[in-house]
Amino acid sequence: MLSPSLLLVGPGKVSATISYPGLGISVPVMLWVGGLGVISTGFAYFGISIVLKVLNANVYSLVDIIVSPVVATTLGYLVFAEVPARSTIYGAVLLLGAGFWLTREMSRGAENRAAHPCQIASHHT
Repeated sequence: MLSPSLLLVGPGKVSATISYPGLGISVPVMLWVGGLGVISTGFAYFGISIVLKVLNANVYSLVDIIVSPVVATTLGYLVFAEVPARSTIYGAVLLLGAGFWLTREMSRGAENRAAHPCQIASHHT
């Protein structure tokens, strides 16, 4: 849907710099584009593909839905000095609480279940 935006609006000022008062430097726009494109997206999806080989997709999605907003808010505070609003903090607490509750409910009755396939063989011998 955004594909024609490059043709309609143009590429913008890709060689410009953005002043970053937190570090006291000016950062090139292309560094931000590369950082968002490669680090935030590329490495994230590469890591997800590795994790999904080991974890169940249900477990991964539960963790991702809960942890991603909390990590994003924390990094926003640490990197960009953005102070989260009170509603954001309440939302993070609700997400973490719901995650703990849902994990507890999903694991009921599975206290003796093997966590890894190699544990199954050791229980039968």
